[in-house]
Amino acid sequence: MSRPTSFFRPYSPQGTGGVFAESSDQIHQQPQYGGYGGGPQGTGGIFSEDHSSHHSDQPIAPGPNKRRPRPIPVWAKRCGIAAIIVAIIIAIILGAVLGTRAHNNRGNVAPVISPNPSNTPSSSPASLSNTLPSTSAPPTASTTNPSTSATASATNPSASVPASATNPSASVPASATGVPATGATGATAGASASGVPASGAASAGASATGAGASGAGSATGVGATGAASATGPGATGYGATGAGATGYGATGVGATGYGATGYGATGVGATGAASATPAYATGVVGPGGRDSFQPANPQPTIMRPDRPRLIAPAYQFAALPAAIASNSYLQTFDNAIMSNANQIATSSPVSPSANATGPYDVSREVKMNIKTLAYAYRMTSSQEFLTRVWAEIQNILSYAHVPSEPLSSPYAYQLPYSIDVYDLASALAIAYDWLFESWTAAQRKQIEALIIWLALASGIRDFGLDSSAPAAWTTALGQENCISNAGISMGLVAIWDSFSSTWAGDAGAAQQVLTQSLQSATNYCANSVSQDGTFVETPSAMLAGTTAHAELAASLLSATGGTYGLINPNSNFAHVGLSHIYATGPQGLFNYGDAETNTYSVTGNSLMFYATQYATPAYMLFQKDSPDAAADPWSMFWYNPSFSGELWKELPLDHFFDAPQDSWASMRSSWTDNHGLYVAMKGGQLTGHSAEGDLDVGDFVIDALGERWAVELGSAMVNATGYSASEAQDSQRWLYYRKRTEGQNTILINGQNQNVDAAPTSKFGSSNTVQSSDAPFAIPEGSTAFFTIDMSSAYGQGDSVKRGIRLLNGRRQVLLQDDISCSQGIEWRMHTTASVQVNGAVAYLTQNGQTMEVQIINPPNGACFKTEDAVRLSSDPSLPPGTIDPPNSGVTVLSIVLPAGSYNLQVLFTPQWSDLSADHYVTPPFVAIDGWTLTSHG
Repeated sequence: MSRPTSFFRPYSPQGTGGVFAESSDQIHQQPQYGGYGGGPQGTGGIFSEDHSSHHSDQPIAPGPNKRRPRPIPVWAKRCGIAAIIVAIIIAIILGAVLGTRAHNNRGNVAPVISPNPSNTPSSSPASLSNTLPSTSAPPTASTTNPSTSATASATNPSASVPASATNPSASVPASATGVPATGATGATAGASASGVPASGAASAGASATGAGASGAGSATGVGATGAASATGPGATGYGATGAGATGYGATGVGATGYGATGYGATGVGATGAASATPAYATGVVGPGGRDSFQPANPQPTIMRPDRPRLIAPAYQFAALPAAIASNSYLQTFDNAIMSNANQIATSSPVSPSANATGPYDVSREVKMNIKTLAYAYRMTSSQEFLTRVWAEIQNILSYAHVPSEPLSSPYAYQLPYSIDVYDLASALAIAYDWLFESWTAAQRKQIEALIIWLALASGIRDFGLDSSAPAAWTTALGQENCISNAGISMGLVAIWDSFSSTWAGDAGAAQQVLTQSLQSATNYCANSVSQDGTFVETPSAMLAGTTAHAELAASLLSATGGTYGLINPNSNFAHVGLSHIYATGPQGLFNYGDAETNTYSVTGNSLMFYATQYATPAYMLFQKDSPDAAADPWSMFWYNPSFSGELWKELPLDHFFDAPQDSWASMRSSWTDNHGLYVAMKGGQLTGHSAEGDLDVGDFVIDALGERWAVELGSAMVNATGYSASEAQDSQRWLYYRKRTEGQNTILINGQNQNVDAAPTSKFGSSNTVQSSDAPFAIPEGSTAFFTIDMSSAYGQGDSVKRGIRLLNGRRQVLLQDDISCSQGIEWRMHTTASVQVNGAVAYLTQNGQTMEVQIINPPNGACFKTEDAVRLSSDPSLPPGTIDPPNSGVTVLSIVLPAGSYNLQVLFTPQWSDLSADHYVTPPFVAIDGWTLTSHG
């Protein structure tokens, strides 16, 4: 049995020792980082030579084949004022040509298969508001959309009109994107291909809203080098009301922009002045400092002018080599990613038959491969990585059979769940966007068609825009909503420009689906967290859901400057990281409910993103040291080195998640000792978890001595008949062993499942111990925690079942107690992967040289331990025809069987610590669960 876990290792195509492919003998290993293998060269950028939107902090000298400015002819010196004016005009025009060609002649860049001269931000099919998405007419030209066809004005200097103070470019043909070239002319020879002026203005503060010339301030657009604009951004920062040329303008940033010394919630103040309602942490997100793309009124359909636009803009990639060289965490992350990329590059594309191993494996493995390889290509310019990405895409195309008109029919690439289709869409969005300059026009069109088919056609169907019934996920909480909307929105944002050209006929549909998707994500995905921070489904689903949520929010933020309600609509979402931190023990997740063994592209790195968004240092301090952080490229852009300190100074050892729907507790002996004690147990309701939970009130796990002793079994065959049908008492889901009460570490009465309508109540107590800086940490005397659950409502009427778990003896032992009174047979059950030797009321569990003693204290009626196989009971109802339970290889059930009656069953877990002699262990007194307090057991 492979035990589910969130911890990853470096990827191996053979499935051994891999970061994303796990086996039961690997899940506790720390990452083994491979050689760098073609990593960053430390010099040069990543854009192609013909990609004129690259941002450079230094002027680029013209190459040897570039035209030099001509000296003023001798005749001009002799012809008076009129001739001098003509000569100056000629020099200005030639300067524009020189500046643009120089900008386009950078060295140390990734090779281009075919440059795209039309790589420009196109007119938006429609505009969406920054707060609530809504359909609207195509925008007129303005400072936020200079490429829209409109009459000339102070905010659209590229239109062809008579020259004036606000339109110095009118005397020459307007640029394709509405941005004048160096020298204040609008000639197409000097215009940037993506709406950014040439020759050194890009990274200094150029914007997609129209740019002033190098050396001359623009009246209403972007100011010149060294000079702030009167009402817009300056070239070396953002000019604006209350902001200097080197700061961030208060009116130039949308709701999720960056503050001058941190991150502002409702706008950005100037240098030294924070937003009025700050919601973000002090510091800088990602390498390269703050983003120069800061639209005053972000809209989801108005994109940044350069590529990449998703997750990590070009300036962050450009800054990575220096950041990696100076930061050990980034070095570790980069080494792991590049090691994986080198292995993936020599592997075969993912086969669709791999989906037999799990419902999400194909799409997530494809996504893992694409984002890893795309990162490696941008960092090294090594053609093998680009070639391997295209092989992955061709493999999808080979069995997807995309029609020539992708919206002509619903998608035919049938995976078991829509979630797979949308995961593929987000993977393709990354491939298209991160490698945009290196695809040929034909390749781009193929990827666009595939994204339109997977994201747009599927979105039309799922949102019911073709008169079909809307899919359930569109109005449901949980991971499927997050993943589906992330795939739709990231896919459409990546290819948005194409809806003004190649796919213009699909522009209206794209607008509708993007609007619906953002509304759905805001209303449901962003509200998939209960009041205590617990994700609505399971800890495993939390990882998948928050990965998608963070990817979508980060993509919208980098691409458009806003997040449109995804970050702050539900204040509970700010606490979601706590549930992941406390659900993670030294040996992995408290992975109750459906838990996937192969999580591939899913990690806990959303916590890095949330650390900054929600000003919560603990999230960064936890995740940066998590084994699943390193091999995920998102870590390179979400890791924020400004968060320093120690996690154990931030958080108590114990936490109670008290929302009635979830109700669970986590307790431990240390944050830093991987051999320490960890206990987690759950109460909570059994419904409302999107058919991903188990019938498992009272379920628990225990870690100690570097091993997990009480284990979870995870998912069954999730595409089996009736598995995800419903949470009703008679649902076929509850026929499968791993979902039944007998498949949990809890009390089984009369061999029957728990009542799905159970409403257990809980009580928690903790000494609130916070780990000190002592090495080793000396646990204070009296430090303890306990959690009790009245589980009676989960069983038959008249039954009384109460369970309590507590830490004893300075957090070195665990007491599990059940006070039971019922009229039918009782069985106490615990699943373990350890070898078990039973001796009456004592059981010895051993694994990897470690031993756990489990003892029944004062056994009632001669109760003793016995062992069973982890298989369905002979009295269980039959499975649906043609289905089976997956085998639970290597798992033993340790059980206590009792007849009907009343019992106080105390089970003491005593890890055999090497530093603790026999006389230092304790045997606790009996105290009825209702009487438990922090001091009730001495």
